[in-house]
Amino acid sequence: PYYQQYAKYKMDIDVDAKNFTYKGNQTLQYTNNSPDELDVVYFHLYWNAFKAGSMMDQRVQNQGTNADSRLSSKTANGVVSRLASIPKEEEGQQNIKWIKMNGKTLKFEIQETIMKVYLNEKIKPKSTVNFTMEWDANIPMQIRRAGRNNKEGIDMTMTQWYPKIAEYDY
Repeated sequence: PYYQQYAKYKMDIDVDAKNFTYKGNQTLQYTNNSPDELDVVYFHLYWNAFKAGSMMDQRVQNQGTNADSRLSSKTANGVVSRLASIPKEEEGQQNIKWIKMNGKTLKFEIQETIMKVYLNEKIKPKSTVNFTMEWDANIPMQIRRAGRNNKEGIDMTMTQWYPKIAEYDY
């Protein structure tokens, strides 16, 4: 049968507008409405894609003339990824300081834009747990829908800016 997981976020965010950075504390109430016991969960860290050498940068470079024009520019020598030229201080970045489930520290690993979190206890079907997390982030130069200093003169356009739990379904 159909089910949908439940996620309710509460966040305290401290933005340093001058430096295009912010710090966050997050509480996530998560209800497992699936019939499965979960021993890992995943979070999206979208800002991590906006840097030289990222998987998104490599994909743009490999697409050649078919590359997304928001991510590339055409030159006499072919297509150049805009991500490859982001200055280090303008790269996107989400740094997870720690994550806990029901007050207990969890181990995690970050692979580009995905954080895999190993649970100390399985989340049983129809049960609710609380995740808490602290992180900081660097807002990237705007290349697609979000970032800093867009063409229209907007300092910060914030989408997909917080660690977001990934969908779990059948």
